[in-house]
Amino acid sequence: MGDKTSQKQQKARSLLVATADIRAAENACQLLLERIKGKDDPLYIPLLTAIIISYSRPFRKNKGYMALEGKLGQFENREFQEIHDAILEMRDKVIAHSDSDVRMVEFETKDTPIGRRISEIRVVSQSLPMDIFPKLLETCRDLGNRLELEALEEMDCLLDHEN
Repeated sequence: MGDKTSQKQQKARSLLVATADIRAAENACQLLLERIKGKDDPLYIPLLTAIIISYSRPFRKNKGYMALEGKLGQFENREFQEIHDAILEMRDKVIAHSDSDVRMVEFETKDTPIGRRISEIRVVSQSLPMDIFPKLLETCRDLGNRLELEALEEMDCLLDHEN
């Protein structure tokens, strides 16, 4: 019984940490919606990065906490599922890594008296359109509520075993 209780405790702790991560993504998304008017705002990329990292953390391998699997990564709402999948893919290709198909180097050249020279270099990354953030906020709320409920149920189960 001790082993089973230990597993339940680990699951409950993992769910509580995952809930905190999703709530952090929700808060960053709310802040972005309130303060950022467009992708050219200097805070757009830092907030987008915070949202994606916080949202994705529970779904990837973590030391000491279980990665969320199964129903918690599934949404009844098809649009929420598409957003969820896009966020995890963006984490893997743009935020945590720099895949060349979504992070490209662009440059402009110009003619000078000594020949053709590079005049500007940019790294262009895939990002999210501004109009996705209201639905992303709803996705975070939906997932956060489900995680919180699951965590509380696990905690109740642990308390029942102690009595």
